[in-house]
Amino acid sequence: MKCKSCGKIIKETDIFCNECIEKIFGDSKKNYSPPTSGGFTTGIKDKVFTDPNHVIFASDNIGINDFPQEVIFKGDSLLISGDEWEQKYYEFISEDFPNYEKFWQTFILPKRRKGQIRLKSTTSKDDEYICMCNYTIFRKLISVKSKISKAMTSDIDPKEEIDTCVEGYFYLGSALDLVYKFLMAIGTKYRKNKMPLKLTEVEITERVIKYYQKYYDSDYKEFIKNQKYVSINIHSSASFIKDAFAEYNTPIFKKLFQVRDLVIKYRNPFVHNPIIGNIQGRIPKKKYIKEFLNWSQIEKIIDEPEIIKEKFTDIVLELETDFNSTLIILNNIWGILIDKIFKN
Repeated sequence: MKCKSCGKIIKETDIFCNECIEKIFGDSKKNYSPPTSGGFTTGIKDKVFTDPNHVIFASDNIGINDFPQEVIFKGDSLLISGDEWEQKYYEFISEDFPNYEKFWQTFILPKRRKGQIRLKSTTSKDDEYICMCNYTIFRKLISVKSKISKAMTSDIDPKEEIDTCVEGYFYLGSALDLVYKFLMAIGTKYRKNKMPLKLTEVEITERVIKYYQKYYDSDYKEFIKNQKYVSINIHSSASFIKDAFAEYNTPIFKKLFQVRDLVIKYRNPFVHNPIIGNIQGRIPKKKYIKEFLNWSQIEKIIDEPEIIKEKFTDIVLELETDFNSTLIILNNIWGILIDKIFKN
């Protein structure tokens, strides 16, 4: 555990080191104690303090909603008032995804019941869904982080390491799928972006003809080879998101679409096929995964170190890289939501 003010290593049960307690609380430090398990209050008697990171502390009989809204928005933290998972695990992604907490402070915290984690009964179904998506994305990201940590243990069997990372990709892909739904919900309510109109028979026919001319041949071959279903994308959630947030004209949404597609396309062969072979714990890279779906294909190059070096990778490193990229992208997007849409 690190001191929340200076970063110094401290005991698991503490929040601040002794030096920061002295600096923050002064003569009241003798009354200081870490937060209760509920996470809403501390042992400071009858006073409210704000540390250098703007974490609020209050006496045990004061709930967070007893403070003025502007104080809550500036000061409350997941460490103090998040749910059990947020209090325990948010620090593992907080460095790359600080805007998760800021969005929580801005959008979710004002909708909570007094002294509780549950939402107020007056919260609309749309806002409830946005809150649910935001929290579920967090849970899935923490699950990915957990899988990475497990896969990095020195005594893990190579096969278990790969299986653990495949599970990590499952959670990462699921999180990114939910980001789309999260953004569509915000786009619908707060950007007043309407769902696409129902297409006419003529419009559908035109799109099918274009698909047949451009994509069907390759998709059919993929179906014969790997039994991947053939589908036509008539309406796209990515297009809806582009329209909803078009005025911000930022490449960050394009990066979201790219990383989501890469993760899904890498995850699916592992999830929907027999076990993919490996060479001493190394698995095919993203752009070569389809070349090595059969064990015999891997067996052919097992004594070809140059090919292995070029086309195979450490799956732990691959997952960690995709995970870190995702956190940075989501942090930027959540920042846009806070600054441009929910600022007022």
